[in-house]
Amino acid sequence: MLNKTNEYQLEEEDKVEGSIWGVTELMVEQALKSMKVGKAQGLSGVASNLIKVAGANGVKGLFQICESIEQECKDPEL
Repeated sequence: MLNKTNEYQLEEEDKVEGSIWGVTELMVEQALKSMKVGKAQGLSGVASNLIKVAGANGVKGLFQICESIEQECKDPEL
């Protein structure tokens, strides 16, 4: 039953330039604004409050982390 060959042939897709996830700085900013204040920090050891206090620099830094994760397809070293 499981030894049947797959009769469907998938065409190879062209490579697409740019962001896979389509994360923008605006999306990061909106996500930070929606986070509750006073919650426990995550595995990174950084509480969202610290990033919020950093303002535009915090958004930009978090966005750059998102970009590096996307480009390298792995967790950044913190």
